[in-house]
Amino acid sequence: MKRHALTIIAVIALAILGASILPAVAASDSKTLPGIACKPSTYDQPYHLEVGGIWNTTGEEQEYWCPILRDVMAGDADGVDDFWMRVYDRHPNANVRCTFYSRRSNGTLRASSTRETAGYSSSPMLLDFPALAREQDGFYYVRCFVPAFHSDNGGSGILMYRVQEEE
Repeated sequence: MKRHALTIIAVIALAILGASILPAVAASDSKTLPGIACKPSTYDQPYHLEVGGIWNTTGEEQEYWCPILRDVMAGDADGVDDFWMRVYDRHPNANVRCTFYSRRSNGTLRASSTRETAGYSSSPMLLDFPALAREQDGFYYVRCFVPAFHSDNGGSGILMYRVQEEE
């Protein structure tokens, strides 16, 4: 009986020791935001909110700024593992164009990447961005240019976006 108890204690001790010396597995932290989180670049710019997205209903290209919540504050070369957006491009002659920015706490650019659609689609289109470096205490955001309303196809817009940070 005593030997059995010692064996159990030894197994538990080895498990605790093993867990304490193994490298930590990197976890990811994902956040998804609706397009309505994005704001026009000027306050007098008309826009339409529907199904969680922001839509351009004007006859001109519109500029939208989308905030990204950052809660992993360490600085390293591959802070954002994954970033993508779902957008609608309903204009046959113009594309939705978005730039994802990573900036230092003083506002200077750390990294950026631009993606754009490849023409009209009645379905949401994926803009998939590469991993971006992050600066300790820096911040992220997206700036998009959305084509004008098209009389035959309707308005283009931003439906949603998702960021995944590496912890």
